[in-house]
Amino acid sequence: MPLRAPLLSTRTALGFALLTLLAPGCGGASGASDQGVDSSTPGDDGSTPSDVGVPTEDLGPCPDADDDGVCDADDVCEGFDDTQDGDDDDVPTACDCSESAALCLANGATCTESSTGVACVCAAGTYGLDCAGACACVGAALCADGLTGDGTCSCSAGTYGADCLGSCDCVNDGQCAEGLLGDGTCTCVAGTYGADCSGSCACGAAQTCDDGATGDGTCRCNTPGLGACGLACVAGVPDQQNPATGGTRNTASIGQGFTAGVSGYLTGVAVGIQPGGVMMPINVTLLVRNAAGGLLRSEVVEMDPGGHMMLSNPVPVAAGVRYSFFVNAGTVLPFQQTLDTYAGGAGSWQSDRDMVFITLVAPCSL
Repeated sequence: MPLRAPLLSTRTALGFALLTLLAPGCGGASGASDQGVDSSTPGDDGSTPSDVGVPTEDLGPCPDADDDGVCDADDVCEGFDDTQDGDDDDVPTACDCSESAALCLANGATCTESSTGVACVCAAGTYGLDCAGACACVGAALCADGLTGDGTCSCSAGTYGADCLGSCDCVNDGQCAEGLLGDGTCTCVAGTYGADCSGSCACGAAQTCDDGATGDGTCRCNTPGLGACGLACVAGVPDQQNPATGGTRNTASIGQGFTAGVSGYLTGVAVGIQPGGVMMPINVTLLVRNAAGGLLRSEVVEMDPGGHMMLSNPVPVAAGVRYSFFVNAGTVLPFQQTLDTYAGGAGSWQSDRDMVFITLVAPCSL
């Protein structure tokens, strides 16, 4: 509301009156009063005698940023209408918890009042503008609660599962599949291995480590046909063999049992192929099994015109232990065979038949 300068005090007004009486031409002892005064005659400053002692300067309206008719200096609730007070408790409605925060208070929240309004603080486990939402997270899951929360559940770092009760155990900078949808699986950095990434590879410069969460740290040479003997890569040399005697068997799949003569890595197998058959080289699947039939290796390899097949991931074998290999060519090939001439094993198709073959082993201590 507009403010004006205060009226002059009584003492000041009397002073002006006295000066008026004593001033020449203004009555008083000089007898000027009987001369009369023209009240319309302007003074030296342009004012008329009737202006004296009357404030004329309008100081203008006071600042009122929220336009509620209450000066900013007297505002109780800044930015709101101070004239609104529903419960007549001298606290404007906008700054009164009992009026402006009734809903959140009903939902267990606490409320604080200030000159800028009210502020609700939701009770733990509730969320939303009125704190009406109830968190449904279970176990150790964290809820996005509070006024700005939406009730979303999340796991703290290093935990996983719908209840966040799973604890990650990855080491060596392994990354855990954490969170509500995680299963705790570790993703290992290069050069580490094992379910928790605790293994550290120790392979040579020309070798590759079987790393990762499912790896076992085995080193293998980068060149097929070489065995990783320590940090060195060693070429396979002939171990078991059965020479040709003239027979042939046309088939797409064939196998042979053999007994390793030395310990080391089985780096490859060569089989006899009757000349003039299928154009070589071709890709075949080479399988290696133990004596009980358990699969030790299955690898797609190239068979060259001489029937040689080199493994990129050689198989460890021990001297005196029986194994078998199988060739699945996907097309009929004229494999050379013999009668039962190899004492360390037999052909897979008939007990009194053997393949023409050579096993290649990189001899080293396992």
